[in-house]
Formats: sequence, C-alpha cells, structure tokens
Amino acid sequence: MASIVRERPGNPPRFSYTCKMTAMNKPEVRRRNRRGEGAQLRADIVAAARELIEDTGTANVVTLRAVARRVGIAAPSIYAHFADPEQIIRAVIAQAYEEFLRHLQSARRGIEDPRARLVATCEAYLSFGAEQPHLYALMMGPNPTPDGTTSHDGRDLRLHDSGEGIERLVGAESFRLLVQDVAATAAVDASRTDDPFLTATALWVALHGLVRLRADQPQGPWPDTRQLNDLIIRRIALLEPASIADPER
Repeated sequence: MASIVRERPGNPPRFSYTCKMTAMNKPEVRRRNRRGEGAQLRADIVAAARELIEDTGTANVVTLRAVARRVGIAAPSIYAHFADPEQIIRAVIAQAYEEFLRHLQSARRGIEDPRARLVATCEAYLSFGAEQPHLYALMMGPNPTPDGTTSHDGRDLRLHDSGEGIERLVGAESFRLLVQDVAATAAVDASRTDDPFLTATALWVALHGLVRLRADQPQGPWPDTRQLNDLIIRRIALLEPASIADPER
C-alpha cells in the first residue's frame, strides 16, 4: 500500500510502500477446541463415518483420511479419539444400536397388552431395517464385539442356548427387549412357547431375513406386507390363533 512522506516545504512529496497483511493472506485452520469440546470432535468423527457409510453402502470407505477430509481436520487429529478406522466403525455401530433401541421402545411405549406389545416391537424392527438399510446392514454384519467378549480359548461368548453372554453382544438391550416381550406374552397364555429365549432368537432370525430379502430383492413377487408380517410373527412367536392384525388398520 502506498503512503506519502512529506519533506520540508518546497520539496516534492516522496512515495514509500508498506505491506499490510489481510485475512486473505492467512491459511484457514480449525479453531482449537476449548475445554470440554473434545467430545464434539469425537461426535463429528463418528457422524462423518456414518455419512460415508450411508452414502456408499459400505464401511470399506471409512479411512482416517476420508473421515478427516469430511470433518475438515488433519488425519492425525483423530488419534486422540480413535486408534484406527475399526474403532470408528465400532462407534457407528454402537450409535446405530442405541437408535434402534429407542425406535423399538418408542413403538411399544404405552401398550399394556403383552401380545400387542410384542407385535409392535417386531413391526418396529422391520420398519427400522427398511428405513435405514445401509446402517442396518452394518449393524447386522460381522459384529465387532466390545473388548473382552472372547474367552482365552477363543470361544464366542455372545450367544448361548441359556442366554449366557447376551450382555456382551453389541445391541444386547434390543435383543433382551424382544426376549422380555415374548416371555410376557407367554405369561398371559397368548403364546405357546415354553422357551422365550429360543423363540425370541427365532423371531430375530426371521425378522432379519425378511429385512435383508426385501432390501436385496425389492422387485421380488412380494405378497401383501401386513399379511406377510402377520404370518411370520404369529407363527414363529407361537401366538394363539386369533389374528394379530388390528382390523381397523
């Protein structure tokens, strides 16, 4: 920028040049988190990974560089929160299961009849899978269990006939909810099951299969959705002959 330097009277003015830095000269940097804001960066990292998965339909795209680029940070900044991409994916899965559980709880809230509550839980399972296909596929894919879920001899402690190890399963609360609903239905003689854990597991398998088949074969020769849902839930939950469908719906 030019400035005028005044000499003694009678002499012509002399020009000199100085430089002034403006905001345009400075590179953009991410503002350092204030105390307590580190949790926000962690949430941003998880959200970015989830967006990548939902956009592409696969977790293979979750790399430190890809996540960092979407968040707008340098890749090494991630190490303060996650050691590698697998840990980030674990966090996405855990978050998805929390949302899944809230979805099930919301659908069954306020329903007093055990039979109707079980049906609402199952239908909420199906609706979540239909509305969040990529997230659901990640949740139900090869499941990275929390640390310490494998015994020293390599046995998988997640599921056993007795139910041992359920608490170590990622998403255990949602499965436990299904077991409780089946047990409550049997307690009022609305289901013929004498093994709620076995029946809940069979329901989970069937509901999962239905979600995946509908996602993989959307153009298939599918019967009426409500009739098919009714048949699967009623048969596998061993519900008594009365139709589970609300005639007014």
